[in-house]
Amino acid sequence: MPWLETKFGSVYGRNDFGSSETLGAPQDRYNASYCILASGSIINLSSEINCLEADYRDLGFPGAGNSYKNILGMIDFGRILNGNQLVFADADIDANLPRDLAGQVYYFQEDDLNSFTIDNPITFYNARNLNSSGAGTVVVDGDLHINNNMYYEDNPVSGKIGNLASVAWIVKGDLIIDPAVTNLVGNFIVLGRDGVACPTDGCGRFLTGDDSGNNRQLVLQGLAMSKSFSLQRYYKAGGEPAEKFIYDGRVLVNTPPGLDDFAKGLPVWREALPTNQIE
Repeated sequence: MPWLETKFGSVYGRNDFGSSETLGAPQDRYNASYCILASGSIINLSSEINCLEADYRDLGFPGAGNSYKNILGMIDFGRILNGNQLVFADADIDANLPRDLAGQVYYFQEDDLNSFTIDNPITFYNARNLNSSGAGTVVVDGDLHINNNMYYEDNPVSGKIGNLASVAWIVKGDLIIDPAVTNLVGNFIVLGRDGVACPTDGCGRFLTGDDSGNNRQLVLQGLAMSKSFSLQRYYKAGGEPAEKFIYDGRVLVNTPPGLDDFAKGLPVWREALPTNQIE
């Protein structure tokens, strides 16, 4: 049976998390590296540090009614959409989004469009100019359909940490992933449309894609927040999880525009030097 794994981070659930039909992690594997917190019950899920907190009451979802704040902090829309954003009235995101994000905000919005797509693979590059940022925030005013893979370039940063590629996706609709997609990168914040409650279309659903016809594992490097998760993958080869979320810390070490306060509530990453390099 398929199962979920999150590595190097905690998991937050606003209702019950898991059920009698949920398959737990295999022996010596865990659903979360750190804590699992839920407003309701936690069923058939495990934490590597045995940190399970049910009936946790401080898990509000960011939205217009609370100035986009929750337990992790605030999403600063005043900074994100401050008039300096680059605006694209085009449904084709991959054709318009640069691969070197340059510290900018990219806003995909068009009154006649409520659905935007990524159809071709994307690799985000580290900034080559020492004084340029590799971070960027993409705001999608509608549903986002991801139909191909995303990556960060493999090369290490040669200048300073601010050159590191780091992307945030803020989706004001649903995130709909094609079942052929196997790799995603970035910090996905799926807010949904204002005033739309789940499970209605557009409410802020994170749909991983039904791969029952051809099973594939989905790996996401970053983090994900949404009003509703539908983990639809059936992949189970070699005891591996169907969906694997790997918290890579980029949102902290090179925070995309508008997420400074939000990032304060996330696990802190620190680089450790080998003992033979410590003087």
